[in-house]
Amino acid sequence: MGVVDERRHANVDDVCDDGGDLGYQIVGVADHTGDGKADILWWHNGRGEVWLWPMNGAALVSQSYVGAVPDTGYRIVASGDYDGDGKADILWHHATLGEVWLWPMNGATRLAETKVATVPDTGYEIVTEAGQSGIPITFAGLTAYGTPVRDVHRVRFHHLTSSPDWVASGYGAPGPAIVFYSPAGTTLSRQVQVTAAGSTFSFESVDLYSSITPIPYEITGLRDSIEVFWMTGTVPNTFGSFRAVVLQTGRRMIDALVIKLTNGTPCCPNPMGLDNIVLRR
Repeated sequence: MGVVDERRHANVDDVCDDGGDLGYQIVGVADHTGDGKADILWWHNGRGEVWLWPMNGAALVSQSYVGAVPDTGYRIVASGDYDGDGKADILWHHATLGEVWLWPMNGATRLAETKVATVPDTGYEIVTEAGQSGIPITFAGLTAYGTPVRDVHRVRFHHLTSSPDWVASGYGAPGPAIVFYSPAGTTLSRQVQVTAAGSTFSFESVDLYSSITPIPYEITGLRDSIEVFWMTGTVPNTFGSFRAVVLQTGRRMIDALVIKLTNGTPCCPNPMGLDNIVLRR
């Protein structure tokens, strides 16, 4: 796999601060140390670095460098105990080469690098965490309410691109969320698009909000620019609350998700928005 040991720094400031390195993504939550408590596995989507945060509840115990795979076509697709020693290991997959590799682990120490197999048909994907709930994209990093959400807002391992007029809002489930306003007597349609640097994922649900109007929505899942699913409907007036819209057609792997909302009000400016886009890798 071409693992290298050049060490950089995935410390709390790098990962968590608003101005930090947003290339780091959480790719696994499992017990790597054998203490019965889940730890956090990080991967950098540009440098291929892997770091482990051993945890004690909400307390960060340490920050341990694991290694780096320069070819970022390799992605961590699962962390779990494959050898039965009570400590989670790391499973890799290369979406183009079809290679599957296992890193048996002792905490943050790689014990080996074992090639499991090569699946030449790249239409196959490794599906993990069956039956578990997905991971929500939230907007917790948007603390300056009313600030425009411009260009790309990176949330965990996904990228969210917004069309004009979206701003941060103190409302949410919990807040903040993102909203756009429709002036009185006008109708505006605005959308967000979620991608994952070429990787595939599935959509589960999104929470929608409007102050005084119903919410017409369109949700489209795409793969290689081809429509995989399309759903449309109208959420009744939520009276300032958030209401979940759930995909009813079963799990579909996509590489782009587009959520479009239409906001129209006859009387006064109306905020409409969304929060908690729940996805699964």
